[in-house]
Amino acid sequence: MAHTYVRVTLPEFRELLTQMKRAPDYSSDDARQEPFFEWLLPPRRHDSPRLSVRLYSSLDPDFNAAVGRPAGADAIRVVVVFAPRYYGRERVIYTAKRIHRVAGWQARILQRLRETWSLVRSSPVCSVCGDYMVRKKVRGEKREFWSCVRYGWSEDACRGARRLTA
Repeated sequence: MAHTYVRVTLPEFRELLTQMKRAPDYSSDDARQEPFFEWLLPPRRHDSPRLSVRLYSSLDPDFNAAVGRPAGADAIRVVVVFAPRYYGRERVIYTAKRIHRVAGWQARILQRLRETWSLVRSSPVCSVCGDYMVRKKVRGEKREFWSCVRYGWSEDACRGARRLTA
């Protein structure tokens, strides 16, 4: 069965986000990139990298446009982003299932945001450095494990890891 895509506007996004317990800490206004909304996570250490939950809006990069992209051109995404505090590039460390712009998209966005927040809040504390841990997969296998977000961050990066308990 084919779905009917709907146009999503910036005012609709902003109205939807008022239903969140916490307003976004940041939203991009750069017309050269895809607009997004960002919530910063509280650091677990004073020198923690910045972690944030981002909602990529699937709106037209021309932020002044009154309508979203053409139907089917993109999906809405919720991701967790790792950004080193002093140097290095940002990297996505978790991506929730994409949200297509079909009827009911608002409820699915709120659901994905809640699931992502729950996942981050329930992540264990690294026993080596005390920072957040993220789920990773063993290369070439289906097994997953917890790894410190600081792994690979710098030469003296934390190598904390632990088994994933069901």
